[in-house]
Amino acid sequence: MGVLAIERLLSEGYHSDGTQIKRSMTYTPEKGMTARQAEKEAQRQAVLFEENCANGLYIDQSITLEKFIETWWNEYATKHLKAKTLQGYEQYLSRIIPAMGHLKIGKITPAHLMKFYNNLAEEGIRKDTKYVCTIDLKAAAIKKHRTKQSFSEAAGISLYTLNNAINGQNVTQTSAEKISAALGTSLQKSFRANSEKTTLSDKVLLHHHRLLSTIFQTAVLWQVIPSNPCNRVKAPKVEQKEVRCMDDQEMLRFFDCLEKEPLQYKALITLLVYSGMRRGEVCGLQWKDIDFNNKILHIQRTVLYTPKKGIYIDTPKTKGSDRIIKLADIVFTELEQHRKQQAVQRLQLGDRWHNEDFVFTQWDGNPLHPDSLTSWIRKFVRKYDLPYANIHSLRHTNATLLIANGVNVATVSKRLGHSSTATTTKTYIHAIRSADEAAAEVLQNLFQSVPQKQKNIQ
Repeated sequence: MGVLAIERLLSEGYHSDGTQIKRSMTYTPEKGMTARQAEKEAQRQAVLFEENCANGLYIDQSITLEKFIETWWNEYATKHLKAKTLQGYEQYLSRIIPAMGHLKIGKITPAHLMKFYNNLAEEGIRKDTKYVCTIDLKAAAIKKHRTKQSFSEAAGISLYTLNNAINGQNVTQTSAEKISAALGTSLQKSFRANSEKTTLSDKVLLHHHRLLSTIFQTAVLWQVIPSNPCNRVKAPKVEQKEVRCMDDQEMLRFFDCLEKEPLQYKALITLLVYSGMRRGEVCGLQWKDIDFNNKILHIQRTVLYTPKKGIYIDTPKTKGSDRIIKLADIVFTELEQHRKQQAVQRLQLGDRWHNEDFVFTQWDGNPLHPDSLTSWIRKFVRKYDLPYANIHSLRHTNATLLIANGVNVATVSKRLGHSSTATTTKTYIHAIRSADEAAAEVLQNLFQSVPQKQKNIQ
């Protein structure tokens, strides 16, 4: 069966040689179609093509991938995707466009993709090496500009970034270079690279593949290309690693050390452990979300940060993330004590307090910077020589302990706000296997004891 060629003259103008601008496409009937079905579908495609041309939606498949990505970004991504998602996509596109942007989108094959993935896996691809300050930065900054605030402004960085550098935490190469320039010294004299790994992780490779697949699939929907080349290559394989979490004994010591910390962080960390909330979710919690009488809380917003937007409020990560969960009495006891302390702080600050109802705040009532939690727990673990823990590992600990103690996966998934139980099963497969083995041993011990009981009766 042949193909249908569709051609339409555009009225916008002419080529430089005087010929009229034309747009064309071909339609190839699918295998198994009858002549009548093919003709009907061809006519439908012709009408759709005409409408797309008239509405300016037709994109020539001879355009480059870079040009298509630009259209996709402006017409779809920025209008429908979350700022945090766009931030990650920008990082991946910074590698995709230089490598493949010059190729015509209609000519990209699985071979091009495999070559790109293999290149990403090579040494030296990482450009996000972090840096740690090797001098007394606080003294140097104050000596140079009297206060940290004035130094941060002179360097063109946030005070938060400067404090991270002062406290020996990782900063980006760009921030390290700005700080060094403000000090009047070189990067090598004031910072050292804090990353020996120069290859991208398997997970990051997979994210590149998924983004490309999303872009190509959009091109298919917009009828720029007939099929998605990503569907014809194997996605980069990611080894499923066991999540990091603490056992019950480690958690007891963790809570003992927490008793010595400021009340706000004591209440916050207790809430994280008992609820399994995400970092942004706990930052976005407001007092109106908490029902002290019924011991439940409603998770319905998240506080996030990107360099472009700063700290901002967003909707939860997924539809299932907007949820109501019930918690233990101890959580509400800690929250009540924190609320009383916050009320005193609010009265002391008067009109300087930003009364936005957030449960956990900066000194002036504004929501916490999400990264400040990451910084705090890193210092807390080092201070008391505790086992490895970060904010997300507390979420893992919550889920793992629930599964280990017999709570079914569907309930755990709902409490965590996962989009499906499949996500929970995949993430906590090791905990599920351990619980399953424990269940098998319980049955084995139960049934092995039956003959012995009968023998004793006889």
